[in-house]
Amino acid sequence: MELDVIVKLPPDVKSSKDLKVTINTGDISVAAINGDIIIKDTLPYKIKAMDSFWSMTGGNLLMHLEKVQERWWNRLLNSETPIDLDKIDCSRPLDDLPEDHVAKVRELQWNQERKMKGLPTSDEIRNMDVLKKAWNAPGSPFMGQEFDPSVLSNSSHTIGSFGH
Repeated sequence: MELDVIVKLPPDVKSSKDLKVTINTGDISVAAINGDIIIKDTLPYKIKAMDSFWSMTGGNLLMHLEKVQERWWNRLLNSETPIDLDKIDCSRPLDDLPEDHVAKVRELQWNQERKMKGLPTSDEIRNMDVLKKAWNAPGSPFMGQEFDPSVLSNSSHTIGSFGH
């Protein structure tokens, strides 16, 4: 979801006051105050310009760019030669991922095991809970009857008719 870019700056650029950096949703421009163009190009995909920022340290320009869409980029700038993404090992140990990503991977693994055993997945369990609540909701054609989800697929009533 983000790109962190490091650009080696010319030696005459001593501070951030010597730079003019423009980050737009589809392009980037970096110029020295003397007018020399360091980078001026379009991006292969859109970024969130308002959530992106830059700083300068030790002769380098650091840019943090927030992507609009989660995806691998095969280059930063459209003028660059694309790299072959198939040659990159994108795998990481599970422990290196953020906690919420680990939880999602574990849920996917759990669901895969459930599917193989013919048991309901977490989404199917959640959907069944919603159906159970709607079963006896005011206006439900099933109000007062014992919950039987097979009725929903065998009758003229559709799941979409709840709450409409």
